[in-house]
Amino acid sequence: EYEEKSYEEASSEGKGHDDKEAERRPEAADASYSNESVVEEDLEEEQKALLEEEIAQMAAQLKQSTQQMHSTLKQQNQSLDTMQGITQQNLNALETATEKINSRLNAGWKKSLATFTILLAT
Repeated sequence: EYEEKSYEEASSEGKGHDDKEAERRPEAADASYSNESVVEEDLEEEQKALLEEEIAQMAAQLKQSTQQMHSTLKQQNQSLDTMQGITQQNLNALETATEKINSRLNAGWKKSLATFTILLAT
């Protein structure tokens, strides 16, 4: 007689058959386990390689960013040094101009005082 079986029953019977076959042949079960562990090890190696590659890329990006920052800071320092030199020149020029003005004012007051004194004396 023909019995209808569900898909699950048929597949579970098939599994049971494979399990029984593996019990009869332990080397087949060991080979299956060995193949699974090799696949897992290969997967772990691939993941490790990908992770190392990503870390290397991030390190390269960090190095590039650091070099750009160094270059920018170096340029800014040169600009600041140039500005400092220009500022010092302007300060020196201002001091010189101030001294000239003060000496003219002092000479002018002395001349004015002398003229005033002469006028009072006469």
